[in-house]
Amino acid sequence: MRYLAIFILCLGTGIFRTQIAAAQVKARSEISGARQRDGDIALTITCPKPFINGNNRYILYTGHKEFGRYEISRKDGKGVITFLIPKDEFNHLAEGSPVYMTYGHVEAEETDMEALAASSHRCWSLGKFSRSVLKK
Repeated sequence: MRYLAIFILCLGTGIFRTQIAAAQVKARSEISGARQRDGDIALTITCPKPFINGNNRYILYTGHKEFGRYEISRKDGKGVITFLIPKDEFNHLAEGSPVYMTYGHVEAEETDMEALAASSHRCWSLGKFSRSVLKK
């Protein structure tokens, strides 16, 4: 009887931990497009879950540049964040450079961003930069 109680306790703990781990899976975010808006390029990122709109800021990193001007919204229950990048800076970004987004600032030059994106719920790897996302 004692072993049965220990077995049930271990089984319950294992199920509880599995549910916690599943709840912590980071939703995949992706670049969904870009449009010219006045003197800026509005680069839109979407996510199946709404973005947090708290005390920290989202930062977009690409081509050794950081961009922190953005707007957050929701569309059909999904998260939408649009970064406003000055057109001149957008035109000088290196084609094919990795793109990351963080919730909170990171010293990107001193951080392995790919490892951070793989291990943190506050960093997303968004693929490679391409001007082809700009819709004319």
